[in-house]
Amino acid sequence: MPPATSSTPWAGESASTSKSSEVAHPPPTPTSAPVAEIVPTELLSAISRRKLNANTPLIADAWHKALTAANLLSKYPSIPSGIKSGFRVGIPNIISTHTPPNSPSLITHNSHFHQILRHELSTGRFLGPFSRVTIEALIGPFQSSPLSIIPKPHKPDAFRLIQNFSFPHSNLPYPSINHTINSDDYPCTWGTFNTICLIVWYLPEGSQAAVRDIAEAYRTMPLHPSQWPGAVVRISPNDQFCIDTSAAFGVASNAGAYGHIADAGTDIMRSRGLGPISKWVDDHVFFRVPTAKISDYNRLRKAWATSIADHGGMHKSGGRIWYGGAILPDDRVAEFDEDLLFPITTQPGQDGIFPYSMEDIDRLSDELGIPWQKDKDRPFSQSFTFTGFDWNIQKKTVALTEAKRLKSCTAN
Repeated sequence: MPPATSSTPWAGESASTSKSSEVAHPPPTPTSAPVAEIVPTELLSAISRRKLNANTPLIADAWHKALTAANLLSKYPSIPSGIKSGFRVGIPNIISTHTPPNSPSLITHNSHFHQILRHELSTGRFLGPFSRVTIEALIGPFQSSPLSIIPKPHKPDAFRLIQNFSFPHSNLPYPSINHTINSDDYPCTWGTFNTICLIVWYLPEGSQAAVRDIAEAYRTMPLHPSQWPGAVVRISPNDQFCIDTSAAFGVASNAGAYGHIADAGTDIMRSRGLGPISKWVDDHVFFRVPTAKISDYNRLRKAWATSIADHGGMHKSGGRIWYGGAILPDDRVAEFDEDLLFPITTQPGQDGIFPYSMEDIDRLSDELGIPWQKDKDRPFSQSFTFTGFDWNIQKKTVALTEAKRLKSCTAN
């Protein structure tokens, strides 16, 4: 393998020019040499296999089967193929290599950074480390975005790796990854305040809710190989890079792109009789009504579904998909995050007070490969916390969480 030639500075270092002091970006490395002369055959084979079969816990065949059975495949046609081969999230074609320096925070929190790095390499989401020459031989010119690492709020010794996909913010001397991405092109549903209010208000007495988070949500979304050149990460000052093959926080489209997958997942669950369900990116709230009141509640859902159809069905506002129903007493439109076509049903083996349990959610999730962050589960109860609010189903009340209240007071 030819020696590495990158001279890009690390962290805050810069190179001086005759006109000004600025970060130096090495010129693109020629890639005219045959790839086989640069990259070992076994590495080429490994990359080829990854391009054909994405690295994700989600199970493509199971999603295809479930979507087909529920007549949802026409609504989510790209989900099975995206799970199998990776999703396109709008990362532009990269025509020349740029490797800007990372944040000094990687030096400050060096041990935590390497802990995260080892985890990403062990899961196979990061491919590497490679030299610049090797990556260019594998995938062509690439662009890394500056990394930084910050402590997670209220979690001692826990850190989050951040990629600044909006660098350079001036889009000079080259455009950022986010520059050409319009997040509105990747719409999904959102469990907004108004939507959750509507659900809670009409839940029958005795209803409950549970809240669950998807584990490493974005990282379960594999990237299509065409996106890899814009997802390379620089991991050291010594010409070492990794190809990130999974979606990362910071790309403008990823909330919506992942949200679309989550929409498909929640619709599959609804088709199996679970619900009502709402979500905010990776946070999901599962409601359940008493079994004795399912019939009445399903009649209400059917009336809402008819109203939604009468008022135009699905709507799109920016990056949000929603379903509009009848006009409420305060002259607002009733806003739902589903079309309400699937009735609530009692799950097999459930003969108690409620039609389904956490185990039923897990059973379907295991079938699809959806991973939950079990230590963050909040079990079924008549009160729950979601999107920064404390909700009480029995009392029909909502309030800011204490943490959010204190933050608001501090901001003022």
